[in-house]
Amino acid sequence: MFKTFIQDTDPKNHLPKMIFLLILQHGPISRAELLEKSNVKQTTLARTIQELVQHKYIREHTIVHADRGRPPVLYQIEPACGYFIGLQVSRLEVKIGLIDLRFQLIEQKTFLMTSMHTPQVVVPKITETIHTFMEKHHIELEQLLGIGIGTIGPLDRKKGVIVHIESSLAPGWDHVPIVDMLQAAFPVRIVLENAANMAALGEFKHMSPPVDNLLYCISSRGLGCGVIANGELLKLKEGMSGFGHMTIDINGPMCTCGRRGCLISYTSPYAILKELQQKRPALQLEENAQIDHVIEFLKQGDQLTKDIVMKSAEYFGVGLANIVNLFHSELVIVNGSLIYEYPNYYEKVIETASAYLLDKDNVTFSQGMLKENAIMLGASAQVWASYFP
Repeated sequence: MFKTFIQDTDPKNHLPKMIFLLILQHGPISRAELLEKSNVKQTTLARTIQELVQHKYIREHTIVHADRGRPPVLYQIEPACGYFIGLQVSRLEVKIGLIDLRFQLIEQKTFLMTSMHTPQVVVPKITETIHTFMEKHHIELEQLLGIGIGTIGPLDRKKGVIVHIESSLAPGWDHVPIVDMLQAAFPVRIVLENAANMAALGEFKHMSPPVDNLLYCISSRGLGCGVIANGELLKLKEGMSGFGHMTIDINGPMCTCGRRGCLISYTSPYAILKELQQKRPALQLEENAQIDHVIEFLKQGDQLTKDIVMKSAEYFGVGLANIVNLFHSELVIVNGSLIYEYPNYYEKVIETASAYLLDKDNVTFSQGMLKENAIMLGASAQVWASYFP
């Protein structure tokens, strides 16, 4: 079976596995290109390709052009060899995705988090969804290569525990052994990682042309940042970046961490709504008011909300520039509801960040290619990477 093939460390399996990985990375690819990249004898390569085809790990792929001669035979992996589950857990929603071996999203399901969604409610819903995916697409447990979880932290990666989800709508999101809870239903590899790291990895794996230094920032209730440095994912302690608690103004507003002037004291929906309510005391907001309220006010053309949001964008831009200058990022991807829903906000963030960059000529800004699917796809890529320590 494919999972056994990938995990087999016998020296005899080295060449077939190497050829398979070359086809996965570069396919569809011709035999001539494989010869060049693998540096093996033609007869050895032919025998290895035949073996992989017989096991249905790869297949032939042809591109027919009516005005040309016989096209070369190309090879690509068989995506049904294995599947991943990409899982995104946040304060507001859970996204579950079925992903094939080419890291293409086959199907996904999203459900919103409410005050009723404790871990004891959420994990069975996740389990039920995964079972539904597997039944619908006729996937056996042996074909499930693993489950990747991208979530907010802090986390204990080694123990597979979500230590705490700040400001969660439901109780119980403290010291949640989510890996053990899922492995009780699915005895497969399960990887737990910071959501922003997974988003960065997802975009990095799909990037063409590739870059060595990438920064991915998710601006929501907090500020999550994933960093690719010199082609490697930078993992910080407990999966908690802390970039949102970068001090921007020592005399600024009090943050939830007990210090003044943290970046999220200006950029979070809570901070924006708090300032809006201070300047408009008659405004009545729910206790758990979220970014949707801000976006609704913007759509209504409320000038005070626009002013506060644009000031928030300036602070975000300054903080973003600080992080870019620290890691020398070539590509900076920003994600968040305001980024996607209010173009003026994104433009102001980038304009401000560019003004504070030390090397602005070598930095590109983007909203990303994968958008809301980046975390799920990155989490599946992290599972795959765990097979090759």
